[in-house]
Amino acid sequence: MRLTAWLRTRGVTGSGTGGGAVLTLQAMQSGALLAHEHMAATPLKGTTDWTRCEITLAIPRPADQVEIGAMLHGPGTMWLDDVELAVE
Repeated sequence: MRLTAWLRTRGVTGSGTGGGAVLTLQAMQSGALLAHEHMAATPLKGTTDWTRCEITLAIPRPADQVEIGAMLHGPGTMWLDDVELAVE
């Protein structure tokens, strides 16, 4: 699966590898996490203009649920637009 969206941030000051504004894509089975992608290496921080973000995740066969979203770790503001989920 591929999740794309445009993100914009203002004053995002997340710290460490988990901080910042990110897209999230998770595969689960009976509530247990099987696989996930959450832009850990490329979170948006600071103040940014509209930025196209994309993440992909191979969904394991036993998955019975897929969760998508966006999260802001730490203070600041995040906007989200033109979200698209594609099954490839």
